[in-house]
Amino acid sequence: MDRKEAILRIKDHMEHHGIGKYPHLKLKEALDMAIAALSQPNEPLTSDELREMDGQPVYVVPENEYSELGGWCVISADDSDDYSCALVPGTDCWCWRFEAYGEQWLAYRRPPEGEEDT
Repeated sequence: MDRKEAILRIKDHMEHHGIGKYPHLKLKEALDMAIAALSQPNEPLTSDELREMDGQPVYVVPENEYSELGGWCVISADDSDDYSCALVPGTDCWCWRFEAYGEQWLAYRRPPEGEEDT
């Protein structure tokens, strides 16, 4: 199933079961959020967007010979305002430095289409 089909199935289910009317208001809100998340384009994040995501996960795609080191990372900052993206605990130890963003690596909110590790 692709994203378009998922969105269509959610919308059909909501309409068929009257979701959006009381007592389903919270469920409708949750499903609307899911539809919005599925609908968003998955463009590379900007440097400014990354700096606002301290402690949040991003999906890293290396732009060089380190392609095997791509995957989920967590944005982190230290007291000197030096930002990096560290691989999720339990994986190899690796850090992507913000100075190299756009040249050595790109980050996304979710894996790009076609990536194996979704």
